[in-house]
Formats: sequence, structure tokens, C-alpha cells
Amino acid sequence: MGQGAPLVEKYIHSGITIPQHNSELKAYWQNGQNYGVGFGRPITNTLSGILNIELSILKLDSKQYFSTLDWVNGEIWGSAQPTKIVTLMIGLKQRLIEKGGFRPYLTAEAGFMRILPGWINWHNEQYRQGLKAAAEISTGAGFGCGVDFGLSRVVSFFIQLNYDIGFTDYSNTVYVPVKVGFLFN
Repeated sequence: MGQGAPLVEKYIHSGITIPQHNSELKAYWQNGQNYGVGFGRPITNTLSGILNIELSILKLDSKQYFSTLDWVNGEIWGSAQPTKIVTLMIGLKQRLIEKGGFRPYLTAEAGFMRILPGWINWHNEQYRQGLKAAAEISTGAGFGCGVDFGLSRVVSFFIQLNYDIGFTDYSNTVYVPVKVGFLFN
């Protein structure tokens, strides 16, 4: 580790979350937002241990979801609370090169996810129905790539693309968080 290297890096980010794969998450939920904080501790000049906590919020694609319901008595209306995914991941961040404050990197993480499905309510002129799936805790993994740009000696801007998967009971929860944020040394 180089002289003067920070003992702990701190991250803060937000961005968009894009549901992926052939899971119900992709079928019925729209792109959403993510918010997170993280910490990194350099192990060598190019390798850091990382800890990330993230919240992703996804809204129901009402048109898609309600089109799957087999109601014969008129038009369906509905509403839904968003689904929330909270992750706690630990892993490694490998910086590839550094040129003029431009630092691309790769990440690999593993940890836990808590999936909190939102209520879904639907009705027509004659019937009313509601659905709430149970919250689930699962293990998860994530792989990512990104780049940070030094703005000053103590602050960098970063953009990162991850591929995250939660090993959930029914079908795996797969999504891509695109993160934009700041790293503080």
C-alpha cells in the first residue's frame, strides 16, 4: 500500500435499477431507483476489500401485470406499492490502471438480500382482490465494472454497472444496478 493511502474509502451513490432475466421481477416490475453507501479498505495499491449497503425500489408495471389476470367482468383497475430489495454485500474491488485520475475497476461481491414485495390491489366494478407475497431473505452475488475520476485529492466521481443475483426460492431475482456517486478518501 502506498504511503498516504487512505485507511478507509467511503462511497455514496444513487442510480437506476433494471430488472433482468426471465424472472417475475423482469416480467412485472419496471426500472427503478437505487441508493447506497459503501466502505472500502485498501489491501494493496490496486486491491480493496469493500462493504456495500444498497436499497433498490421497483414499481409495478401495472399494464403488464393486469393483462395477465383472467377477469371476464369488465375492465380492471389497480395499484401497487413498490418492491424493495435491500442488499448487504462484501467483496473485492480490483483497480486495473490509473491514468491522469481515470481509474477503471472490477468488483466481485457476495452477501445477503432482503426482498420486500409491495402490495398489489386490483378491482373492477364487481370485485376487489389483493396480493402480498412474503418477504424473503436470500444469499446473493454481484459482479461489476466501473470507473472513477479524481475530482480532487480527497473526492472522486464514479459510475458503476453491476449484475446482481439473489438466489431466491421461486425464481432467482436478477437485476442490473447502474450507480453514479462519489468516493471520499
